[in-house]
Amino acid sequence: MADTPHFLDSIDVDPADPNSNDPWGTDPEPRYARFEADDAAVRKDAAIDFALDEAHSNARWSRIYSDCARSEANRATIYRDTAETWAACSDIDADRASVSAGSAWLAAETANLSAEIAGSAARSATADRRLAFSLTMFVLGLILGVMLAVLIYLWVIAIAHDAAPGTPGLLPHHGATPTADQQFKLAS
Repeated sequence: MADTPHFLDSIDVDPADPNSNDPWGTDPEPRYARFEADDAAVRKDAAIDFALDEAHSNARWSRIYSDCARSEANRATIYRDTAETWAACSDIDADRASVSAGSAWLAAETANLSAEIAGSAARSATADRRLAFSLTMFVLGLILGVMLAVLIYLWVIAIAHDAAPGTPGLLPHHGATPTADQQFKLAS
């Protein structure tokens, strides 16, 4: 192991001449210090780059998470709006069914009213026929009553004429010749 050169010995050193172009001298300790300084600078730059990359990456992931959260919120809003739309459609369907039921009930009520109107018209026509028949019978009865009264009046006069032979009447006495006045009355 002692014959194996240290890897730091090859930094900034010509392999043929270990002392050539060696600003630190022949002692390896300055080279170690230089390497440590370079390594610290590289690690510092790497840490800064890593921190910047992490910050950018975290910012990107934060934006991605924010976009995902917005997307989920939008999706939830869409689901809510869809549910509200379906609920509104269900309400519309229920209202439509209620209107259809109301229309059916209204049609049934209209049919019942039409039937009642037809029955009322039939009853009215029957009542009109009965009234016309009653009026006709009343008029006929009145005419017959007047005729009967006239006949009774004439019969009473005839009986009175027959009962009083000397008085002039409508009818001549049995076996008597009617007068001119009686003939005129009989002719009219």
